[in-house]
Amino acid sequence: MSDPKYDVFLSFRGEDTRNNFTSHLHKELCGKNIKTFIDDGLERGDEISQALYKAIEESTIYVIILSKHYASSSWCLDELTEILKCKERRGREVIPVFYKVDPSNVRHQRHSYEEDLVKHHQRFGDKVDAWKAALTQVAGLSGWDSQITSPESILVEKIAEDILKKLNRHVSSGYYEGLTGMDKHIEKIHSLMQLELPTVRMIGIWGMGGIGKSTIANAIFEKFETQFNSRCCIVPDVQQQIEKTDVEHVKNKYLSKLLNEDIKSSESNSSIVRKLKRAKVLLVFDDVKDFDQLQNLNGTHDNFIEGSRIIVTSRDKQVLENANVDEIYHVSEMDYKDSLQLFCLFAFKQKQPIESYLSLAEKVLDYVQGLPLALKVLGSMLYGKPKEVWETTKELPSSFDRLERLGELSLRGCTKLKTIPSSIGNLSKLFELNLTDCESLETFPSGIFKLKLTRLDFYGCPMLGSFPEIPNEFGRLSSLIELSLQGSSIVNLPESIAHLSSLRSLNLSDCKLLERVPKLPPNLNEVLAFDCRSIKRMMLNSGSASNEDIFEFYLTNSEEVDATSLSNIEKEAYIKINNDAYWWVLFCFPGSAVPDWFPHRCQGHSITIRSNDLYLYERNRLIGFALCVVLGRDFPYDIFWFDISFAYALKFESDGQTQFHPNKLEVKYDLKEMRSFVQDHTLLWKYKLDLARIGNGLIDAHTITFQILDEHGSPLSFPTTSTVKECGICPLYTKQNDDDDDDDEGNNEEPSGDAVCFLDLDVSLGGNYGGINGNDFIG
Repeated sequence: MSDPKYDVFLSFRGEDTRNNFTSHLHKELCGKNIKTFIDDGLERGDEISQALYKAIEESTIYVIILSKHYASSSWCLDELTEILKCKERRGREVIPVFYKVDPSNVRHQRHSYEEDLVKHHQRFGDKVDAWKAALTQVAGLSGWDSQITSPESILVEKIAEDILKKLNRHVSSGYYEGLTGMDKHIEKIHSLMQLELPTVRMIGIWGMGGIGKSTIANAIFEKFETQFNSRCCIVPDVQQQIEKTDVEHVKNKYLSKLLNEDIKSSESNSSIVRKLKRAKVLLVFDDVKDFDQLQNLNGTHDNFIEGSRIIVTSRDKQVLENANVDEIYHVSEMDYKDSLQLFCLFAFKQKQPIESYLSLAEKVLDYVQGLPLALKVLGSMLYGKPKEVWETTKELPSSFDRLERLGELSLRGCTKLKTIPSSIGNLSKLFELNLTDCESLETFPSGIFKLKLTRLDFYGCPMLGSFPEIPNEFGRLSSLIELSLQGSSIVNLPESIAHLSSLRSLNLSDCKLLERVPKLPPNLNEVLAFDCRSIKRMMLNSGSASNEDIFEFYLTNSEEVDATSLSNIEKEAYIKINNDAYWWVLFCFPGSAVPDWFPHRCQGHSITIRSNDLYLYERNRLIGFALCVVLGRDFPYDIFWFDISFAYALKFESDGQTQFHPNKLEVKYDLKEMRSFVQDHTLLWKYKLDLARIGNGLIDAHTITFQILDEHGSPLSFPTTSTVKECGICPLYTKQNDDDDDDDEGNNEEPSGDAVCFLDLDVSLGGNYGGINGNDFIG
């Protein structure tokens, strides 16, 4: 027998109640997230269809709406008979609702019930006796009488509440079957939730990978969701979802489900919070990797109304502490009794081991050490296998040779893993290898470089101190798209990393010992090197824009980086901003001044340029600006992990008119702990104008102002000399066509007014970057 598909099955006579009582009840049930079957779409006939039989079988609770002429429908009477059979066979619950009829008239088939059954005699014969027995039986059950409970709205509400209680009882007795030891987890977390208190409470569930955090959180959700009137939602695999899409997509998706409306990215956060505070909610955020994720998903106390309960699961206790959860529940390894029972459920399909296998089962338990996921996996793998197979599976294999079809391998959280078998190089189908948080991993075999990997993740491997040299014939590693060495102890990257032509994302953040980064691959669109404090040398590589047409580069708190590297970084910023194939470019690196190639710069947080600085004959080619700010080490941004947010604006002023175009720059990346700038940093980015929106505002402008604002869009109130030290603006122009170049040939006359540098896409820096002066940029 399969699990019930529907919570409730509604049996009713359409002509009597479809457009009044039944529709109201159906709406109330759906509003409480109770999955309800209603037979609107099924064709009627003399006998009920197989589809209806199936729906009856797959329902948990049956609501029989006994109206005045319910018995006139042979279809309804057949439904009732089958429902009562299901009640006997499956132990399901039946709730009669006596809608404007006396229960005794139904029980004894008097008045309209008697008249309708008499009409059936000639056509259905002996079947009528079975129908009478069914009516007598259902009328004897405890139910609801519309003549006692009124008005109708109250009746509908009370029936729905009754169903919720009954469903909750079913959940507690059925949902957890097979989830060994679940009752004690639920009991303890229930006490921590303190549902009786009218406050917002956040409960953290903390434990190692595979320990059962997600299972426990789901069980808690199933147990208590009925107390929150459909304002309930699970956000599963938070970290994985964000990696596959982005945090904004995950946020909008779960909010749309929770609020039962389409939430767009353009909606303000204050509007979302107002909606969240309309009713108490039950929310589960599963597998949160850092507090920043929770904050960006509106998962903190201040976003919810009193009575709400938020459950967060994480492997990292610090994440829960940073989130200021009210209680943290630690999920420890299972004890021997529960481990044996769980393993047996998967290995033998029963709660006790087969006697002749007991010693083998105990050896598995000793090896697994109470980890539920491992117990399930090994139990499933050994089910039905002879003892010989059990004997050879007492230890993990030293070779991957038998896993030739394996596509993804995650060893995430294997904290005792020190090395990887060299046979991993034989996994020809492997495209993703995740070694996140393998805290003891010291090295890995060069055979990895024979694979067609697209993603290789060493995030959180502090013992990893060397990276094998990528051979000249690096084979299939040319497929690698993402490489993360974040948090490793690597000192130098091999020169051959430049050969990884498909690499798009390189994460070196928190590599505290990293000193040298050689010339990088040409097609990267993301280089993350937050808090690389030992870097002395880093060389970027000019290349064509990748398919994403974006480029972001971060090198922070690198006080030892040499002048040659910084010069190279500035040059790459110039080249990539100059490349029209990129629509978005952002650089953040140590620096105390706006680069020399910015023609307009000024101390403080704003700068204004005059219209003649843009040259009227060039204005029709203006497509945007390169913008730059120098942030002091005490810049008052909200930084947790790495999080810079500030507003900025471009203002176009003409005779009697001002166009104000505000925007916001947000830089958010997942790092491990609290940190801040230890030195000044230069932040520059490409801003493309929305010419359709600006219209004649640019053409008519006498002045253009670039200014940094606070998060509310107001002028900065903090001391600009110690926070935003300097800012700069550089106009960007489209490339002239050949005809334009010919027309201008020989015309060396400079435009009137001050000689002002501006970025022209015809300029090639070549090898003379260090000697550029203002006139080199005049188009």
